[in-house]
Amino acid sequence: GACRCVKFSRTPGVDLLAFSEHMTYVHVVDCRDFSQVQSMRMGSGSRDVNVSGLSFSRDSSRLFVGTEASISEFAVDVVRRRIFGDSQLC
Repeated sequence: GACRCVKFSRTPGVDLLAFSEHMTYVHVVDCRDFSQVQSMRMGSGSRDVNVSGLSFSRDSSRLFVGTEASISEFAVDVVRRRIFGDSQLC
C-alpha cells in the first residue's frame, strides 16, 4: 500500500523510521543500514482498519499508532538499540 505517515525517532542513537499504510499496516525500519523492517498489522483478525497516524514519544521509547477505533502503544527497547544494532526493532 501507499505510505501515508512517516516519522523518524527523536532520540539520537535509536535510528528508527516508522511509516504507516492507509489501511492496516505499520512498518518500522532500521535507519542504520535499511536492511531490517518489522511490519505490524493493526486491528484484529482479518478485519482491515484505517490507520490515522503515528508518533514516537519524546524519548523514542514508545511508538503510538492511531486507528479509527483506538490508539496502540508499542515499546521500543532504546537501550538495546543504542548498544546492539541488530536487536528487535519494536
